[in-house]
Amino acid sequence: MIYAFMALLIFAVVNGALLMRRLESAHAAVWEALGRPTFSMHSGLGPRLALLHFVWSGRWRGLGDAVLSRYCVAAMCAEPLLAALLAYLMLG
Repeated sequence: MIYAFMALLIFAVVNGALLMRRLESAHAAVWEALGRPTFSMHSGLGPRLALLHFVWSGRWRGLGDAVLSRYCVAAMCAEPLLAALLAYLMLG
C-alpha cells in the first residue's frame, strides 16, 4: 500500500506543477489573481490556498481550457485518494 501512496503522491506533485505552469503560461491574469502560486513557499501560504479554492470551486471550467481542465480533474481525484491512503497507512 505504501507503493500506491508514493506513486499517487508523485503523480499529484507532477500534476500540480503542470497545473501551475499551465495557469502561468495560458491564463496569466488568473495566475496573477491567485497570487502567483508556486511550489516554493516564499510568497506564503495564501497563493497555494487560493489555487486550492480555484480548483475545488470549479472556476477553471469558465476558462474553457481542456488541458487545464484535465489537470484540475486529476487534482480533484488524486487529493482525496491521497488523504484516504494516508489515513489507511496511519491507522492500519
